[in-house]
Amino acid sequence: MHLVGGGGGGGGGKQREVFTVLLTGLKLDSRQESGQRDIDFQINTLQVEMQGHEREMILKNTTEPFLSALIQRDTTSTLDVRLKQMVAGFGELEVCLNGEVLRQGLALRRSLMFGRGGLSMDEVKTRAELPYHRQLEQPFPASPKLVLNKLALGYAKIDVWCGLYLPDAHYMPKSMRDAIQVVTNRLDIKGAQVKLPQQTLFSPQKPGEGSIGSVAVRVSDHYLPYVKASWRSLLQHSNLFLGGLLSRHTWAPRQRRPHQHLLPLTAIGSSGELLMPEPHRPNTGAGGAGSGAGAGAQGRGKSSTSAVSAAVAAAAAASGTGAAATAKAKEKAKAHAPSRPSSSSQTRLAASASASASA
Repeated sequence: MHLVGGGGGGGGGKQREVFTVLLTGLKLDSRQESGQRDIDFQINTLQVEMQGHEREMILKNTTEPFLSALIQRDTTSTLDVRLKQMVAGFGELEVCLNGEVLRQGLALRRSLMFGRGGLSMDEVKTRAELPYHRQLEQPFPASPKLVLNKLALGYAKIDVWCGLYLPDAHYMPKSMRDAIQVVTNRLDIKGAQVKLPQQTLFSPQKPGEGSIGSVAVRVSDHYLPYVKASWRSLLQHSNLFLGGLLSRHTWAPRQRRPHQHLLPLTAIGSSGELLMPEPHRPNTGAGGAGSGAGAGAQGRGKSSTSAVSAAVAAAAAASGTGAAATAKAKEKAKAHAPSRPSSSSQTRLAASASASASA
C-alpha cells in the first residue's frame, strides 16, 4: 500500500492510498533438521488495484493458487544464502496497464529507492576536505550473496490488457513511440497472451551465483525469447496492424473476467493524520433493540434472583424457625422472582441458610 499526495480522492480533504493489495490463503511451513531448512510457501489469491478517480484492477490471478513454492536451503550457518533448490508454480494471471498506473508505479519506485538521490553539497564539501583512503576506518563488511543450485519454474500464462496514449507516454523509448504512432496515437491491447513454458535453470556445477538482482537478470534474460515469441498474439489482439481492422481486436475482442473492486483501506486527513475506516455495524433495527432489551431483562432477572436468594438465607438464619421458615421464605421468593431454574450457587446458598436455621 502506497500513500501519495493527490493520488486518491476523497471527501472532506481526505486522500486515499493509491494501490491496494489483497492476499488470501497465505500459508508458510518451515522445517529445520541438521542444518537444512525446508520452506513451503503458498498464496491462494492476489489482487492489486489502483484507487482514485480511475479505479483499475492491475493484477489478479484467475486460477488458484497464485503462487506455490518449495525452498530448500543447505546450511543456515554461513553468511551466503545457499539454496539447494527452489521450485515454484504459478496460476494464470490477468494484467492491466494504462498511463496512470505506470506513472504511479514509477512514483512508487522512486520513493522506495532510498539514498539514490546523490550527495548534498555539505556532504560533498566534507568529503573533499579529507582523502578517501583516510575516511575508511575499517574495511567494508562482506556482503552476502545468493548461491542457487536449481531453479524449477512452472508453466505461466499472462493475459495482458493495455491502453496508452502515446504522446504522453514519455516513460517509453522515443523510437518505440514514434514507430507505433505511424499507425495510431493510442496503443490498445485486449487480452494478448504471454505464455512461458516450464523451465529448469542452473545446476550444482553451474549455479546461479551473485546478488539477488544479478540472478534475477539471468532468469529474465532466459525468458526474454519466449516473451518476444508472443508477438503474434500481440498483433492479433491489438491495434498495431492497420488499427486492428483485420484482426480479432475489432471483430471478436476478448472480454475481461468480472471481478469485485477493493475498497480503500486508509485515508489521510487534511492535517496529515492516518485515518482508518469505521468497523461495519449491521443495522439490527427493531429486532436488535428487542434483543438488547431482552438481554437487559435477562441480566436484571439474574441479579434480582440472586438478591432474593440472599434475602431468603438471611431471613431464615435470623428467625431461627428451622426448615419450615426456610420453605415458607423460598415460596415467597419464587412468587416474586422470574421463573427460571436456580443456579448451583443459589442452591448452595439456600442449603447453608437452612443449616444455619436448624442450628
